[in-house]
This record gives sequence, C-alpha cells and structure tokens, in this order.
Amino acid sequence: MNVKIVNKSRNPLPIKSTDNSSGYDIRANLPTLEQLGIDEIHGISGENIELIQTLDDIIIISVGTMGRAIISTGLFVEIPKGYHLEIVSRSGLASQGIIITNSPGIIDSDYRGEIKLLLTNLSNRNFIITHGDKLAQMLLVKDVDIEWNVTNELTDTKRNKGGLGSTGLN
Repeated sequence: MNVKIVNKSRNPLPIKSTDNSSGYDIRANLPTLEQLGIDEIHGISGENIELIQTLDDIIIISVGTMGRAIISTGLFVEIPKGYHLEIVSRSGLASQGIIITNSPGIIDSDYRGEIKLLLTNLSNRNFIITHGDKLAQMLLVKDVDIEWNVTNELTDTKRNKGGLGSTGLN
C-alpha cells in the first residue's frame, strides 16, 4: 500500500527487520548541537531525563528509573482514510523495562503532525538513547466501523463475566 511520508530526520525510512516482520522499526531523531536552543530542546521532553553531550559532541538522552521521555522521530505521514497506525513497544526493549507508555499509540488518518514516542523506563537503571536507536514499531491497521446493536442480553459463553486472571496460567 502506498503511504505518503515526510522524513525530516537524519534516519532511513521505517523498515521491517525481517521479511516476515509485521512492524516497521522507527528510530529516535535526536538533535545535533547546532539544533539545540537555549530555551527549547527540539523533540525532547519528559520527566527524570538528562541530556548529555559526549566528548565528540553527540547528544544522548539518559532516561532515569521510572522516567518518561517524549522522543522525536522526524516522521510525518499521510495515512489513507480507513486505516490508522499503531505505535507499539519493541519486544527486546520491553523485556528490559523500556515500553511505549500508551501502547498501542494510535495515529489517526487525519493527523499530520510529527510521530513522537512516549517512552517509560520501568527498569532499575538508566536507559541511554542515542540518535538512530530503534525504539518502537509501527503497524498500519485497517479500521472497521462498528454498527452498535443495542440489546438487554448478551450470548452466554464458557467464560462469561470472568475477568482478569479467570482463564488461569496453565
């Protein structure tokens, strides 16, 4: 499917890591020293974060324990009507406690702003982000319109009203 994209980052376009991957990896777009302003940090905000300038003038972000950071991707998309994008955690990062906070983040087809990532560090150590790091995955999903059928009863099932944990671990 053809999807219009504007890439204002210094990263390649989102790609699938393997032929059978479903998600497209999206990367951090961190500013250069020239892009950093005194009053504004372009594309970066959050809680319990620190910007670090390395000896070779590269900017990195340290997200502390239980910290949150909004990370720029530099990507803008025109999603076809009838579809939306879902931004989800990468499993390797999630297994280390680094998650997309509102996963899945929904990007509607009428949104034209920059795609940003809301990351949370649930681990017990700082998480370092450098420009170009693959931080999330993006999925294009078809919308299905719902036609509500108002009723007073629902069909019984084996589970019925059993909620959290009702199906057990085994």
